[in-house]
Amino acid sequence: SYLHVVINEAMIDWWSGGANYEAVVTQAANEASGHAFATDWTGPTEGLRGSLYREGGYGVSGFSRTDRQEFMNDLMSSGLPPSQYTLSLLQIYMPLPSDFPESNDPSSYYDCIVCYGDTSEPFDADGLITALEDQVVGPLSDAEDLFWVYPHLTRMTSSLDAVEMTVDPSFVFNADMPQEVAQVRVARMYYDCGGTLTSNAANRTFTLPDGRMYFLPSEDWFASSGISEFEYMQEHLADVAANIIERTGPDGLPEAMYDRTAEALDESLRFNDAVGDLLGCAGGCSGAGRGGGVALTAGALALLARRRRS
Repeated sequence: SYLHVVINEAMIDWWSGGANYEAVVTQAANEASGHAFATDWTGPTEGLRGSLYREGGYGVSGFSRTDRQEFMNDLMSSGLPPSQYTLSLLQIYMPLPSDFPESNDPSSYYDCIVCYGDTSEPFDADGLITALEDQVVGPLSDAEDLFWVYPHLTRMTSSLDAVEMTVDPSFVFNADMPQEVAQVRVARMYYDCGGTLTSNAANRTFTLPDGRMYFLPSEDWFASSGISEFEYMQEHLADVAANIIERTGPDGLPEAMYDRTAEALDESLRFNDAVGDLLGCAGGCSGAGRGGGVALTAGALALLARRRRS
């Protein structure tokens, strides 16, 4: 009942590890009339097994029951993933001290209880341990079981305003859809050092996962211009977040309702012509050095940035 969007990767802030990914998906969904999903990742679950829960759990039952700081030490060393929900349970069963400043973030107390004074103040340790086991560890174990029962996982993202909540999304399985969408998306930066230039003085070529290439001035040029690479690209490229908007169904490949793939490629060529004129290398400023990748990991809810210079 919803459309499917393929995002415009040129809108992603790769220099921050894709921190604006959800904002790009939100804009893409808006461009699809508000009712659309983007596929973050789809692939086999085998590599996820053991990532949420292992035999023996997180040892919650053995946590200290007498000292607040020792309990938190046990919690932080247990490997239990931190979450806002765990924080809410801590506030219920290990209440903040009466003199805790209202302006402070509650998590600052649990991060360093000893910093706020007495760590032996009584708390409902049994209730907290039970709540963690039933409401945090239990669901993680149940989710882990799904990785062993089902061989394939698809993760999707969407975003709706309240006024757009007029249609419930419904889903069907479609075996004809592509079975792989990469969990890690890598863009590469190539430095044209020419054998003599340092990397910060070299012009560069930035390549997206879909193959589009963009000429970019050197790091020194950007530093002296007071603008970042991402800001520069956003200033000179169209503000379009969805490269493809398509309708899916129970079988067959998606039906494209809007496809600007060719237009996006033409736009990158015009961008490169303009940068070539700026740098005095009209007709081509290709990078010849080895590239460093910047990666965006969507499926694991982690954003990674890595770079290797020639």
